[in-house]
Amino acid sequence: MRTYKHSGEHGHIDVAVYDNVAEWSAVCGTYADRSDWRDAKFEGAGIKRARALMIDGVAEAETKMARDLIDKVDAHFSDRQKYKRVHSYVGARVHVGKMLGGSPKCVVRRKRISDDFAPVKVVVEIQVSAGMTEWALAKRGAAVAALTHVMAKERPVELWIAAALGNRNDSAASMVRVSTTPLSISQMLALCATKEAARRLSFIEVKRRMNTTWTGGWAFNGDPTDERRNQLARDAFRLKPQDIFIAGGYLTEQDAIISDPVAWVNKQLADQRGLT
Repeated sequence: MRTYKHSGEHGHIDVAVYDNVAEWSAVCGTYADRSDWRDAKFEGAGIKRARALMIDGVAEAETKMARDLIDKVDAHFSDRQKYKRVHSYVGARVHVGKMLGGSPKCVVRRKRISDDFAPVKVVVEIQVSAGMTEWALAKRGAAVAALTHVMAKERPVELWIAAALGNRNDSAASMVRVSTTPLSISQMLALCATKEAARRLSFIEVKRRMNTTWTGGWAFNGDPTDERRNQLARDAFRLKPQDIFIAGGYLTEQDAIISDPVAWVNKQLADQRGLT
């Protein structure tokens, strides 16, 4: 884990950066928290089981919603499957002229044009409000998993989950890198669509670094419906204009990510089409 401090109009925020989910999970395991004795219906399994879930992912049967959504989205994104011919060391066809000339790159293969695209960072704020139902949390997680899955097939994706708690003067956040080689749908759903991640581990890790038992509120002086707040979050997480920030889930279930996830995913993908 490494840390840095960010200062802005929201005040100061300490950000912890974890290189992988296992490292973050291990740190969460060092905290004994009273939330283990709180309502499991609201926060899910205790710390030990919650940590295992983040590594192992959800059961295969619980991935159906996300996989069905991926099937619907894939067709809309198929126009990105464009190729060009390049000379290479390996391939299916020999370029006779280059071979006779002694060039080591004497064969021709097809290369996806999308391979040339610069990496894009996707940061998913995994916390959700107390008013969000399990059904809405599952729908949100499925949309996030579908977006990252399809995008990772088309261009390099650097995927992170994030959590941030605070008030005007005391804030902390964490960022955890998620492997995309390959991307595990079941693990992504565990991180983005479970109570254990959204309401237990994400709170425990951040508030313990703040050295408080206070459960906390949204950092950056606002909630996820506030675009100004979300821009402050982008700045704190050091995102570039082309990077994607998916703010935490708030009270309403009418947001497009929940009410029409196919349209939401397609819009996010369309926004990436003009980027190189």
